[in-house]
Amino acid sequence: MATLALDPQTGGFLITNGRTTLLRGAAAGAVKIANQFKLFKGSWFRDTRVGIPYFPAIFGVKNPDLNVARQFFRGVLLGTLGVKNADVTVSFNAAAREMDVAFKAQWDDGATITATSLDQPFLVDVPVGAVA
Repeated sequence: MATLALDPQTGGFLITNGRTTLLRGAAAGAVKIANQFKLFKGSWFRDTRVGIPYFPAIFGVKNPDLNVARQFFRGVLLGTLGVKNADVTVSFNAAAREMDVAFKAQWDDGATITATSLDQPFLVDVPVGAVA
């Protein structure tokens, strides 16, 4: 699997010297996972069935079911080509109405993708000899 690298400043494609940068392996997976987490169910005109049902299941209820939320996020991770295992932690602060999601996804080549918060960049740890 490969995908185009994104510029952290603009969010657009990373272009260096007039050329786009191609990512492979876990680094490509991290970009794909980040994009999937941003996709609200019903927002993509080509297939309104895809995405995370943030409004009816998470934003639309006073006390969201953390197990349901965990399964949505874990489903995104396990649905990403190359991810063989994923651990997801979800916590909810009812007073502040804030949900925090952290995860660790293990890649089929031994690499890991870790996020302590979805607002922060994902950490990609690629073992020596793995394709980056």
